[in-house]
Formats: sequence, structure tokens, C-alpha cells
Amino acid sequence: MNIQYDLDRLNEIINDFYNVTGLSITLLDASYNDITKNACTKQNFCTLIQKCNAHICLKSDEKILKKCAQTKEAAIHICDAGLLDAALPVIINEEIVGYIIMGQVRHNDEFFSAKNNLPEKSIPLLRDYYDNLPVYSYAQIKSALKITSAIITKMVSEKMIVMTTKELASISSSYIDAHLGDNLSLVVLCQKLNVSKNRLYKCFHQYFNCTISEYITRKRVEKASELLLNTDLPLSEVAEKTGFNDYSYFFKVFKKSTGCTPLEFKKEYIL
Repeated sequence: MNIQYDLDRLNEIINDFYNVTGLSITLLDASYNDITKNACTKQNFCTLIQKCNAHICLKSDEKILKKCAQTKEAAIHICDAGLLDAALPVIINEEIVGYIIMGQVRHNDEFFSAKNNLPEKSIPLLRDYYDNLPVYSYAQIKSALKITSAIITKMVSEKMIVMTTKELASISSSYIDAHLGDNLSLVVLCQKLNVSKNRLYKCFHQYFNCTISEYITRKRVEKASELLLNTDLPLSEVAEKTGFNDYSYFFKVFKKSTGCTPLEFKKEYIL
């Protein structure tokens, strides 16, 4: 996925969050790669765990991020090293473009469950590090997630995380294809895609070499042609399903695009 990041501003807001909450926090892309993290992202406990057996952390992070991907909602769990972690998807235009994962805190005095997978000699030091970890309750983590959700809204609305023009073109095309029977005015598209009119105009000219209206009409005629060829739907229903609420306008646009009326088009194919 092609996404652009304002790393300076993202780093600033993430470090501010860490300074206030003490929660380690990392922004990842949709493929789980680090984009930015707070300056003090790893507690000594987690650093030593990763040094002894990095697979423990990788497997645990993947588990919670996959849960976020499936539900498109926040997730909380006890990681495989016994710490309390949380994650939240970053969503633009109904697509997950990244994740924020936070935690590296303990929620009680019970020592971690991963000690059987670690060198015995590391256990005493890990126990010391564990005892010095911040303690968070589930209620506190849930509150932190609410704040993080507001931060994500700010990141997206203030364009700290934005789709490239190529990605916007792909998302726009997919949205139009899925909603040909709906109102696809410029205003509606800008609202649904969270993008300015000027950017959407430029995107369509660059990638489709036409205006937004021309692209929508082309797609509607293509869909209407498909329905005429592959179904026995009445012409009025074909028009309705492809967003032509005015029956006479449907005939006019279809003939202009194909050189024949919908009925002529269907008869020519049958013959």
C-alpha cells in the first residue's frame, strides 16, 4: 500500500503520548513494519526478552495485529512474555493503512509465562526488570486506547498519514465500481474518500486521463453493457442499477458512448 508519512509530526505526537502515559508506542504500516516509535520504545525487560528469544515478541505482536486486522477494532491482550499490550488499526477510506501498538507494562505481580523458552541464567535479571515495569489496569489501557483513537483521527485529518495519488486512484476506482447505482456526486466522493476536490480532480486526470464525471459515466455504461449481455433484466432496471435514474438520459448517454441504444446493443449481441 502506497502511503506517505509526515515523520517529524508523527514522531512529535508519539513522543508526547509516551511522555504523558509512559506507554511504549509504535506506529506500523499495514504489513507490520515500523514507521515511527517513541524515543524510549523498549523497556529493559522487553529488550532482554528479544535478545534471548526475539520470536516470542514477534509472534505475540503478530497475534494482536491480526486480531485488529480481522475486526478493524482495538484489541488488548497479555503478550507471550506476560505483559499487557494493546493495538488499534489506522483506517483511511475504510481500508487499514497501519496500526498503533502500545504497552510493555504489567497488569499484576505474576511473573511472565515465557520463562521456559529463555536461558535459565537470564531469569533473575528479567525478574528485576519485570518488577520495575509500570503497572497498568485494563481500565487504564482502555482509556489510553480512547485517547489513541482521537490521535489517529488527528493524524489522518491533518494529513500526517495520507494515501499517495496512485493509492487514491485505486481506492476511488474500487469505491465507484461498488456504488455505481448510488449517488456518486463529487461532494459524496470527497466525503467518502476523505479528500479535497482539487486532489481528486488531479488524481483522475493523472491516472484516468478524464474528469471524475466522465470516469463515472464510462463505468456505468460498461456495467450497463454487462447487464444487458448477461441478464434478462428490463432496460428500466438496468438503468436503475447503474445509477441512471432518468430512463431517457440512460438511452442518450448509452448511445453516445456505444453508438447504439441499449435495445439495439442487446439485439445485436443476441443475433
